[in-house]
Parts: sequence; structure tokens; C-alpha cells
Amino acid sequence: DLTNYHGLILCLRAISESSETEPGAERKFTMNINSNCNIIGAVNYQATFPVPLDNEWGWYKIPFRQLFKTKQGRVLQSQTPLNRSLISGLGLLLADEVSGPFAFDLERIMAFRKEGIIDDDHNDPDV
Repeated sequence: DLTNYHGLILCLRAISESSETEPGAERKFTMNINSNCNIIGAVNYQATFPVPLDNEWGWYKIPFRQLFKTKQGRVLQSQTPLNRSLISGLGLLLADEVSGPFAFDLERIMAFRKEGIIDDDHNDPDV
């Protein structure tokens, strides 16, 4: 139950598997949050964010207020907030339609309680 939290923080890195990766290249990731995923036709809440292909760890803060409601991959016209007490799953996918090999490492997922900024050591007291 994430009712008392304002969003998620992910620590991940995208790994370039090509020696021809240009400086500044990135991949577009989408985070899906499932709400009652045992129901057929359930809705997802999504956020998309770029991740550099620099093999470096990065921290990605995703406030719940930035999520958009989707069903079967389509954004719904009626946008209602995520019911944070009904979260039943989370997924990450590449959403940039770029073919070819890819890899990423996910080190950590944390929930945060306020919109403040975590410090350089990622020691926010409200995480």
C-alpha cells in the first residue's frame, strides 16, 4: 500500500551493447504500474523517461502525479489519479521502437513521501 507516498525512485543504467553508440545516445523507458492486475481489462498507469546509454547508474524520480492512465497501450481520455492502495504490479519496458540488442540493470526501487530532492548519497529521510 503506497497511499502515503508521492512516487517512486528507480536506480538503473542502460547498457550499450554496441561499440558504435554515439555520445549522448539514450533509450526511452516506460514504467507501468498495474492497478488490480487480476481483473481482465485493468488499467495501467505509465510514465516515460529517457535513460542515457552511458553505462552509468542514474536515479529517476517519478511522481505519481506524472503518471497517465492507459488501457491496452492506449492513453485514456478520462484521466483519474492512481489509487495507490491498489497497486498490484510494476514493469519496465523499452518504448522507443529501436530494434537490436539492449540491456539494463535495475539496482533499486524506492517509494518517496514528498516532492523534495534526494541528496547526492540518496539518503532522503522520507524514502
